[in-house]
Amino acid sequence: MDIPCATVEGIYGFCRSPAFCFSQYDSIEQYLQNQCKQSNVPIRIPIPIEPVIPLNIDHKVVIEAAKESQKIIKEQLTIEKELIRAGFFQRNNTMESFHQAFFGPDDPEIQKLSLDGLVALETTLQLAKRYQLTPLQARDGLHKFSLLDTPLERHCPETPICDRQSKYRTADGNCNNLDYPLWGKSLTQFNRLVPPSYADGLNDLRVSVDGGDLPSAREVSCKLALDFDIPDRKFSLLVMQWGQIIDHDLTLTASTRATTGEGLHCCNEEARRATKIRHPACKPIIIPRDDPFYAQHNHFCNNFVRNAAGPKYDCNLGYREQINTLTHIIDGSMVYGSTEERAKFLRSGKNGKLRADKVNGYEFLPFDTQNRSDECGIPENLQRQRGYQCFVGGDVRVNEQTGLTMLHNVLLREHNRIAEILQGLNPEWSDESVYQETRRIVAAQIQSITYNEWMPLILGRSVMKEFNLFTKPNGYTYDYDNNLNPGIFNEFATAVYRFHSLIQGLLRLLNNAGKVTQTIQLREHFNNPTSLYRKGAFDEFLNGYTGNPTQTFDQFFTEDITNHLFQEHNSLFGMDLIALNIQRVLWLPRNPRPKTPTSKHGRDHGLSGYNDFRHVCGLPRIKTFEELDQVMRPGSAHIMSLIYRHVDDIDLFIAGNHERPLPDAVVGPIFACILAEQARRNKVGDRFWFENGNMKHSFNEAQLNEIRKASLASLESSN
Repeated sequence: MDIPCATVEGIYGFCRSPAFCFSQYDSIEQYLQNQCKQSNVPIRIPIPIEPVIPLNIDHKVVIEAAKESQKIIKEQLTIEKELIRAGFFQRNNTMESFHQAFFGPDDPEIQKLSLDGLVALETTLQLAKRYQLTPLQARDGLHKFSLLDTPLERHCPETPICDRQSKYRTADGNCNNLDYPLWGKSLTQFNRLVPPSYADGLNDLRVSVDGGDLPSAREVSCKLALDFDIPDRKFSLLVMQWGQIIDHDLTLTASTRATTGEGLHCCNEEARRATKIRHPACKPIIIPRDDPFYAQHNHFCNNFVRNAAGPKYDCNLGYREQINTLTHIIDGSMVYGSTEERAKFLRSGKNGKLRADKVNGYEFLPFDTQNRSDECGIPENLQRQRGYQCFVGGDVRVNEQTGLTMLHNVLLREHNRIAEILQGLNPEWSDESVYQETRRIVAAQIQSITYNEWMPLILGRSVMKEFNLFTKPNGYTYDYDNNLNPGIFNEFATAVYRFHSLIQGLLRLLNNAGKVTQTIQLREHFNNPTSLYRKGAFDEFLNGYTGNPTQTFDQFFTEDITNHLFQEHNSLFGMDLIALNIQRVLWLPRNPRPKTPTSKHGRDHGLSGYNDFRHVCGLPRIKTFEELDQVMRPGSAHIMSLIYRHVDDIDLFIAGNHERPLPDAVVGPIFACILAEQARRNKVGDRFWFENGNMKHSFNEAQLNEIRKASLASLESSN
């Protein structure tokens, strides 16, 4: 319903709910056409728009550029070989290798996609260079050209052929949308809420508004992500843990590796000095010499490798975009896998159940005997003497921290519990039928729990209502929109859905009487789930996560993730997760700046800054640090003024954690805006959303009523 309103510029008219004012960005033309209108006057575009010159590029020129890109990539592969021969790669059981493992093991399909994306990107860069395009002309003009009908067409994604009669989701998410089969599929590009902000419009990292260096990501972390213990008064630690496992259902970016499979080591002094063999994906985080923590350990560089470039859906050229290796929809892929190959591996092949092993006589995730998950951090003596092993699940990060492993185990047991019931009720069903029916029920439970229990706590009921996110108490929904791409926003994955301030550095395990049985220090258990092997520990973890508070969502972060992330066994320091988060993002200054970026502290994914997202979410831009003080937590604006040169330089991730929260929400207005729009797309753009009616795969009303009874508490009690 249209209501009287005004734009942030004071233009009066009628407008729809902000929930319907987001445009899907695939091209600049689409972005402009899809902007919400008020009294036939478009809202001001929150990005700089420069008229795109007519590009009369002959197809032969595209082919020439593609050939030139092959030469450049061949040179890069030669550099990789030199680096590996020189020993500049990650060693096993180091914090660098643990971080690399967080993005998954070496995978031939991901390696191929990374190469495909690099070919398209380098071809685009060659065209921009040849025609001397400005950054905006390159970003907004070259996407019209494609690798189709060139010798490099083999690097284009294949469009799946859909079975329109199938009742079940595919393992990799393809054909969720029958008209656009790649939407939501694993191993496809992220989407964008607003266009990217690369320095050259396509790929390069960026400098500050005034052309100077951006602050080091570590400097920002040190001054704006301090450790202060403020337990939340309302929420248990399970709020944090459910948020993380849903993140692992939705997002995992592919990282760049050497084509031989090794992780790149970017902090080796000799490699950093040898510019001729410096890998273009290496953008290490330089640590200031006066760092309050690392200086005492004589450590001044944290490894950072750019995430891999990926091909576009349509094989068009254009700016660097990253790959989501997971399905883009809440479908339980962290339980079942996001590829056919992994899904098959996780199945037992009997009675529709998932594979499981036994620990102390109880069902547990299968042991990772083939190292299919991540790099295992269990000390070798415990593996050798006690037979302790890491676990494997649908997502490669299952062992990243023990609470996550615990919740994975809860969902595994829930699947096998339901499968056993269904097989008993339907003895004639095949293993395939029981598995698929159980999988769709568990995915529906996960959706219901997330939107009914967890999301209202984070967004607040007002935002939930505004974006129509509440599920129905009964009956069906009929609002599936096959023109809405449910794919994950790069902004969501890279900055907004990172609730790391909720993390507790210390966890107190509790017995059934509420007595503390053990205290777990997070830094000692990254990639090391051995504490679950102790008899009774699983129940004590469940009690601990329901009986301990989460940390408050704010600007404070436990030192276990700012100084000790993936800390090696017997080491005194690790990496800084907050600096890594900041290094992933980037913004576009609006003032004139040098053609060649000189910054040592660029960001990776090309995201716009906090101010641009205020605008796209319908709020006025912040012009000064004094104005910023009105929307940030007390003292935050002053510290930012000492670090950043301009308010337009402020990182989206760090600003969102410093924003004053909405009255009935955990997050502030900008994070709420982006989170809610992503949730709306995941709901309305999912053909298999559990409430959808009049479809071949729709649940009957009795089944829907049972699914709606599911809660996180009921999942725990069944364990």
